[in-house]
Amino acid sequence: MNMERISRKIPYGFTLAGDGVSLVEQPEEQTVLGLVNDLRRAGLTLRGIAAELTQRGIAKKEGGTS
Repeated sequence: MNMERISRKIPYGFTLAGDGVSLVEQPEEQTVLGLVNDLRRAGLTLRGIAAELTQRGIAKKEGGTS
């Protein structure tokens, strides 16, 4: 699927391609998204997931922790 930028913010899991419009999957962030899905399926709340990501030292796209 070809994804394109629709706002100023680039979604987590993607980077902006050289054309300034297309989005390209960012492998490390895609791995984190998979972890988030696994944690959610395991029953963690959104706060629980944020705490787990912080504990693992996984930063937000803008930097810092959850």
